[in-house]
This record gives sequence, C-alpha cells and structure tokens, in this order.
Amino acid sequence: MKKAIFLFFFIFLLSFQVCAKSGSMKLLAVSGEEASQKGSTADLYLEIKEGTGRVFIDSFPLSKIDTQISTRFAKEVACNFLEVDCSRYDFFYTIRASSAIIGGPSAGAAITVLTVSVLDDLPMEDKSTVTGTINTGGIIGPVGGVLPKIKAGAEAGMTKILIPKYSQVNLTNLTEYERIYNIKVIEVSQLSDAVFEMTGKDFRTDGEVNMSASYIDTMQSISKELCDRANLLLKETNQKNTTATEQLKKGEAALSIKQFYSAASFCFGSGLNSQYKKLQQDNLNMTEIKKKINDIYDRINEYKNLTDKKQMNTITDLEAYMVVNDRLVEAKDRANDALFNLAKNDTNSSLYHLAYSIERLNSARTWSVFFGKDGQEYKINKKTLDESCLKKISEVEERIQYLELYLPADTLELNQAVSKSYEDYNNGNPELCLYKASIAKAKVDSVLNTIAISTADIEKVIEDRSQIVKSILAKQAKRGTFPILGYSYYEYANSLKENDKYSALLYLEYALELGNLDIYFEKHSISYPKIDMVQLLLFSSGMVVGILVTLLFTLGKRQKRR
Repeated sequence: MKKAIFLFFFIFLLSFQVCAKSGSMKLLAVSGEEASQKGSTADLYLEIKEGTGRVFIDSFPLSKIDTQISTRFAKEVACNFLEVDCSRYDFFYTIRASSAIIGGPSAGAAITVLTVSVLDDLPMEDKSTVTGTINTGGIIGPVGGVLPKIKAGAEAGMTKILIPKYSQVNLTNLTEYERIYNIKVIEVSQLSDAVFEMTGKDFRTDGEVNMSASYIDTMQSISKELCDRANLLLKETNQKNTTATEQLKKGEAALSIKQFYSAASFCFGSGLNSQYKKLQQDNLNMTEIKKKINDIYDRINEYKNLTDKKQMNTITDLEAYMVVNDRLVEAKDRANDALFNLAKNDTNSSLYHLAYSIERLNSARTWSVFFGKDGQEYKINKKTLDESCLKKISEVEERIQYLELYLPADTLELNQAVSKSYEDYNNGNPELCLYKASIAKAKVDSVLNTIAISTADIEKVIEDRSQIVKSILAKQAKRGTFPILGYSYYEYANSLKENDKYSALLYLEYALELGNLDIYFEKHSISYPKIDMVQLLLFSSGMVVGILVTLLFTLGKRQKRR
C-alpha cells in the first residue's frame, strides 16, 4: 500500500513539473567601437513555472545591470500585451554568449517576443530573430550595429532578421546584405508586427478609440470653463487685438471641433495674459502684492489638503491626482518666484508670476472634476505607487545610459528630471514621481526613436506612432480603463502634426507613457484561480493512474492472500 501511495504522489508532482513552459531564440549583439563593430550571437532561453511573479536572470558572461532592467521590463510589456496575470508565474531567463557582449537594452524586443511566445504557447521560427529596444506600448526602438548584427545572424544560420523600422541603415547596404548572405531583413515598428513575423499569429488591430461619454462631457466642461473664464477676464481688462484675444479665438475654435485639450491649453494662455494685464491695471503697491501672494499660498495649501484626501481607485483617479498636483506644485513655484522678484523690486515680473500662479491654481481646481469617475479599479496604494515610481525611474536611467552612447552631451536635463523624481519619491510623493519619470522617459524615447529618422520620413513616423497610440487607447477603453492624460496628449499631438511635427511626436510619446500606466498595478477584483486545461488534464491523468495502481495493487494483494 505504501508503494502505491508513493507512486501516486510521484505522478502528481510530475504532472506539475510537466506544466513548465519553455522556449529559446538567438540574440544578436555587437562589440567594439562604432567604426569597427563586430557582430556576434548569444542564446536566450526562457522557462516559465508556477510561482509568484518573480524574474530570475542567469547570464554567462555576466550581463550589465541595464540588461537586467530590460529583461524585467520586457516581461511586463509581454504580460500586458497578452493581458495575462503574470503574478502567478516565475520567469527564468538564461543568456549564454561566447564573450562579454551582453549589455544595453538592445535585446529588449527579442526578450519580449520570446516571452509572448512561451506565455501563449506559440511555436517560433527557429531561424528567425529580432533586434531592437522595447518601449512602452510595445514600440520597437532603434539600436546600433544593425549591419554587423545581420552578418553575425546569417553566419549563425538565421534566414530572417527583424530590425527596427526607420533605423539608420543605408537601404542599398541592406539590400546588398540580403543578397550576399541570402537572408530576409524585415523592418518592424511594434511588438505585434514582430510576433506575427516570428510566430504567424496576428495580434494587429486598427481599433478605434471609443471615448466614454463621461470623458467627453468632463473634458468639454473643463475646456468650456477655462474658455469662459478667459473671455470674462478679457472683457474686464477691455483688451482688443491682443495675444489674449488671439489665444481665446484659437481655444474656442478647438472647442468647436472637440479638441478639448488644445482648447484648454489655448484658453489657459489667454486667461494668463488677461490676468497679468488685470493685475497691472489694479496699480497695486508692494504691500498689496505681497498680500495677494500670501493669499494664493493659503489657497494652494488648502486645495492641496483637499486633494490629498481623494481616494484613488482607478487609473483616471491616479492621472487626475497627477495633473492636479503637478499644477498645484507649479502654482506654488510661481508664487515663490513672485515673492522673490518682489523682494528685488521687479514689480512687473512679480505680477506675471503671480498671475501664472492664480491661473494655474484655477486650472488644478478645474481638472479635479475627473476624480471619482467610473472605471476598472486597481490596487493603488502607497506600496504599489512607490514600486511603480522606482520601476519607471529604472526605465528612464536605462534609456539615458543608452542615449549617452550616441549623444553624451545632451542628457543633463534628463538626469535632472530623474533627480527631481527621486526627490518626489523621498518626500513621499510617489504619484508625482511616477508622472515626472514618465514624462522624462517619453523625452528620452522621443530622442531615441527619432535619432535616425530623416526629415522625409517624419510624417510616416507620426502616422505610425499615432496608430500605435490609438490601438493602445482602444485596448484600454475595452478594459474599462480611460487614461485621461494619455488621450489628452494623443489629441493634442494630432492638433500639432501639421505645423509642429517634432512636438507632435513628443506628445505621442507622452500619450504612450501615460496611456499605459495600468501595467504597474494589479486589478482590484476577486481573483479566481485560472484553469489551465493542459495542467488539469495532466493532473486528472495522474489521479486516474494513481487510483488504478492503488486498486490493482490492492486486488493483487487480496488475490495473493486467497
């Protein structure tokens, strides 16, 4: 009987071991200076087991810290792409290379594709691979050393290599490499393209962004309130043919075609100019100006206390908190500037900063109407906010390190943004930390994603990015999530693309970062264990075999006694 029980438990445990999923693919890498780069390959393996969401990385030679960050981020992107709860699995990544070449985020796209393949049980073409970074929203970003990588891949037996779209590669050289090495090179810009080319499964969609009626009504009310205020201030100051008048006209025109964020932006500018004019017309002395500055301090602190008491249950709540607090911080900074300039007897500058502080506080109050809107609830608390803030900072720092390989002198402002994010984190403001780090990462990605783009391709890139953002926002809407900042920046980018293309690209990056924040938070819902049919079948088989063995053993023993 003891033997039968032992056999039963052995089969039971074996059934769970069989349920581990695994896969592998080739990685492409380069070493050496840009002028003499040499391509090489490495092997990437992944095993996924039942677990608690941990990520383990085993590399030889040892990988750099940015590779570890890239791997963890790639896993998050893959899980979000498939909409799979990965907190139930542990991920074991193994990298084997012949030399110390594994570093930088250029393996991000490959790691993400392999993770999608293993998670979704999708067989991959064993003679295909991909090189490129992976960015928020599944964008595959540019990398260096594309031609040496293609050569190394071909020499390793690859027949198809995916490279980032709009890479800084001479098309003539690319065609020549395809001919010489008898290899197919395909440009891809997003994860769904790469997954399709590597596995044959098509995740690509042209989803329309279905705005909720609540969002439309709320954003319209914000824009209208700001424009009504600007109009009232304009009348009070009796201005004609001024900057304030022109901005108000643009705001009202944007409002009429439902470009709500653009309308709000134009009308804020109009209101600011009129408020400044109004303060000048009031002929205030220094004592009166100082009293107004102190009054605005009191109003800012009062509204900050009210905002801090708001409950954050949805991504809309979180983004409302971000935008309101960012405006309150800006209002306070401008009040500080007003006081500083007043002390220097620079009255005009003091009045301008005071006007800005007044209007920024009003803008914060206006945006607060987004609190409490319906939507998918998430576990948003101090712990998850702290974790998301630090994850986002890690992503920014990784991208800055990569950017410094190309533009080492242009990262000062970005590093300062990271420092401010850490400052917010240390001051107990993880929401602002997450917001500022997201903005900083968008700026880095904007540079990385356009560094190799020619002026002739800029319109194609804008259209490409716009489709990706639209697809992400459509997916979020289906989930019951509506990221107000993500959509607002997407809308604003569309209003800029005719006259200011590079700013349009930057705002599309903002939309990507702030349209995908749910990747860092777990849904707040009753969790039922997901039934894996393969696992259930194996477990049932083990049970049946165990029962049969037990019965046979028992019957045999009885027969022997007889």
